[in-house]
Amino acid sequence: YRIVVPVDGSFTSKNAIKYAARLCSQLSTPYQLEIIYAVGLNPPGNSLLSGLDRMNNVEILEDAKVIIADINDYIHELENIVVSYTDPILYTNDQYDCF
Repeated sequence: YRIVVPVDGSFTSKNAIKYAARLCSQLSTPYQLEIIYAVGLNPPGNSLLSGLDRMNNVEILEDAKVIIADINDYIHELENIVVSYTDPILYTNDQYDCF
């Protein structure tokens, strides 16, 4: 099984992580629990605002790193439920060229 949990750092998304971890702990078959936090960055451009877009992207990425660190801390608190996991990965739209 593959269970995907989208998160945004909210209390509700943390509850979703806990629910998915408990669900996985009850499975007798191999599983993969994926926790995903995605952000959309401003596409590069040639307009007068492109410098502002780049600055906003830096802020967006810094905020995302803080949220991911918080999610990692929360996952560590669930060690009695989660047997193993990989750290959440930050995916951005420029990595996959999708808007």
